[in-house]
Amino acid sequence: MYTTSAFRDLCQPGTVFNWTPADEMGWPGSPNPDTAPFLPIPFDAAQLAAAMIDGAGRSIAYSMEHRLGYPLDDDALNRFSDRMRWMRDALAEAYQVAAAAQLVVGEFDHQAEASAYALAGQYEHAADAANEREGVFAPDVSEDERRTRRDRAVASVLPLQVALDSAMDASAKEWRQWRTAMVLQLLNPARPEAAAAQLQANAPAPVMAESASTAPGNGKVWTPERLADAKAYREKHGTKKTAELFGVSEQLIRQKLPSEKPIPKGYSAFTHRLK
Repeated sequence: MYTTSAFRDLCQPGTVFNWTPADEMGWPGSPNPDTAPFLPIPFDAAQLAAAMIDGAGRSIAYSMEHRLGYPLDDDALNRFSDRMRWMRDALAEAYQVAAAAQLVVGEFDHQAEASAYALAGQYEHAADAANEREGVFAPDVSEDERRTRRDRAVASVLPLQVALDSAMDASAKEWRQWRTAMVLQLLNPARPEAAAAQLQANAPAPVMAESASTAPGNGKVWTPERLADAKAYREKHGTKKTAELFGVSEQLIRQKLPSEKPIPKGYSAFTHRLK
């Protein structure tokens, strides 16, 4: 599967949506990134998972509203009708192999990425306030005076801009490292050590030590009792209400309580037969 020529015209080489897994391969016999599709046909679970990491294929993960690297939960799987069972099973399998790959290479720091984007919002508001304070867009002002005012506005938010650039650069660098490591682990499993080496400094924190919520009476650590309470509540009320009750995101609930519906042993949606 290829992106359309019109799409490629808007997304030149090097831009995120021009990316395909072939950009991260580079081993003998790997496809040419300039001509490789983002998803070959036929494809297996690992190839589908790799395609969903970034580029045009990432829109699949966005439509699922579920981060790659964690198994799909029951809420996500139950969206599919029986008529779409092959699609459901294929995605479930792809998410499972991606989760297994992430256990080897480590998690991407989504919290740091979110903090960087939050900083971008702060910078935008601060820059708007500085322009307003200095009267940059006031009428009947000469261009020389307007430039002078603009320079003052820019200087006043420069420290915030420097912090923003640094945070964005660090997050983008880690994302590229994680993306490469995941592709290596998914598509070239003969070299898992190469993938693991990509993120040695970014090992995921232990689950039991992770901060969870400040909701009254719930504490801040995911103890076995807390997980059991969340599981029981979700079975009756669903993921959304469970996240609201425990004061966390739906994504975190899905991460802590992945689907318990296993794919039948020996079954693959990519072969439609017992393996």
